[in-house]
Amino acid sequence: MADSASPDPGLPDSGLPDPGLHCEITAVVGADTASAAVAACSDLAELLSGEIAGTVDCSAEEPGCWAVTIHRTGAALSGTQSTEATLSGTVRRMLRALGAPLTRGQVHCAPPTAWAVLEQPEVLAELVPGGERLLLEAHSDPL
Repeated sequence: MADSASPDPGLPDSGLPDPGLHCEITAVVGADTASAAVAACSDLAELLSGEIAGTVDCSAEEPGCWAVTIHRTGAALSGTQSTEATLSGTVRRMLRALGAPLTRGQVHCAPPTAWAVLEQPEVLAELVPGGERLLLEAHSDPL
C-alpha cells in the first residue's frame, strides 16, 4: 500500500502538479453494455489515478465495441523540463505504471500532445478484460 507522501506510486511525483497538463486514456473494450465496459476499465482508472469520464458505443465499426475514456489532470511535472520532455515523460510514466511488457510502447510527441498506442489484446486483457487497444495521451494547454 502506498504511503500518504506518494499518493500515486505508478506515476512518481517529480514536482508540483501543473493544472495545464491533462492526461487522457482511451480503452477500446469488447463488452455487451456500456456498464460492462466501464466495469472492465475500473482497475485501469484506479491504477493510473484517473476517473472514468465517459463511454462511446463503437459497435457500428465492430459489434460489442466500446471506447471508455479516463481523464487524469494535474500530472506531476518538473519545471526544468522542455515541453517535449514533459509531455513524453508523462506518457512514459503511464506506460511504466501499466507494467511489463507494455513499458516498451513507442511514445510520439508533437506539442501540445504526446501519445502512445498499445495494440496487444492478449496483454491488455490482463489490465482490462476484453481490452483491445489503449491510447495514452498527455496534452498541455496552449499559452
